[in-house]
Amino acid sequence: MTTATRPSMLRAARGPVALSAEVRGQRDGFYSEIVNMSGTGALLTSERELAVGDVLFLRFAVPGAAEVRTEATVARVDGHTAGVAFHDVEEHDAAMIVRHVLRHGRPQEAIDVAQANIALWHAGQLGYGLGARWRNRLAHSLNAVQ
Repeated sequence: MTTATRPSMLRAARGPVALSAEVRGQRDGFYSEIVNMSGTGALLTSERELAVGDVLFLRFAVPGAAEVRTEATVARVDGHTAGVAFHDVEEHDAAMIVRHVLRHGRPQEAIDVAQANIALWHAGQLGYGLGARWRNRLAHSLNAVQ
């Protein structure tokens, strides 16, 4: 399942990050910093000029997870920052992005997102493996607030 078909709570959390990304555009490749991210998109900073509608191929590593490779479209540009929408992030990769965003000082939001995803799991909208991982993440988040 990719971001286009995934239930919305899985990708809802957005927050600041500090990750480097290798970016390949239609003309050339370059490096960029990801300063904000969710399971469905990111905010990039770059010295390269980007335009709304540009299609990019991103490669970056989420701490504690595998490397993520995805295609993205530039949705908005403001100076040297560009908001991009991911096209084809795998369900597991999006979950790891959300987990990384939530682990940084936002345990109550992590609890809320985990509980919502567990409800989706019980309703049959998430697979067993992903549902079990959200249950485990809920336990870790509950321990963090005690």
